[in-house]
Amino acid sequence: MPFPLLVAAATSNMTASTTNHNVKLPPFRTWDVVVIYAAMGGNVSVSTEPTGWTQLYNTSGGSITIYATYRVIDGTEGYTGDGTDIVTYVTATGQFSDHITHTYRGSSPFDTPTTSTVASGTDTTPNPGQAAPGSADDYLWVVHATMQAGSNVTAYPANYTIGQLQNGRVTVAARQLNAATQNPPAWTISASVAWHADTLAMWPRNISGGWGQVII
Repeated sequence: MPFPLLVAAATSNMTASTTNHNVKLPPFRTWDVVVIYAAMGGNVSVSTEPTGWTQLYNTSGGSITIYATYRVIDGTEGYTGDGTDIVTYVTATGQFSDHITHTYRGSSPFDTPTTSTVASGTDTTPNPGQAAPGSADDYLWVVHATMQAGSNVTAYPANYTIGQLQNGRVTVAARQLNAATQNPPAWTISASVAWHADTLAMWPRNISGGWGQVII
């Protein structure tokens, strides 16, 4: 079966401290999977997800927070899908935030993206952990890191050449690979700062978690 594809991306930022974080969504169509990758300054917990979205992780420490949430687009959301939609998540305390949002096509709408344990450190090499979906298949593997302000990406994890992007304190990249696990190499960043990093596996559409459904 074909690999899932990254078909669109959007960026957004909350440049003033707030508890209501507005995120711009990229264009999408029904049965796409949309994932928000976020960084927040400070140690912050998300208290309310965008309506209909499911959190993947929310880890903080070292005055930087990593957060990701996703939604399968099933046509009931009331979104336009034209790249102008905004959704909002709420944090327990006010902070700045940076976002990169992806639209994936050909990813299973029935399987939650598999994530690694969030890795954390303070140095120039944010190193995401190993994600293990459990069986070899045509996954799109995505790496997501957050870092304190004042540092920039100078090298992305080797072989992660799809969608390389940094927006403020958040950075992502991806690769297609048929494998059962992935333990990606590290980024290189310009300054030694606190960071968090994670690996996600976007499932291909031929694995349906026992639903036995085919989505065209």
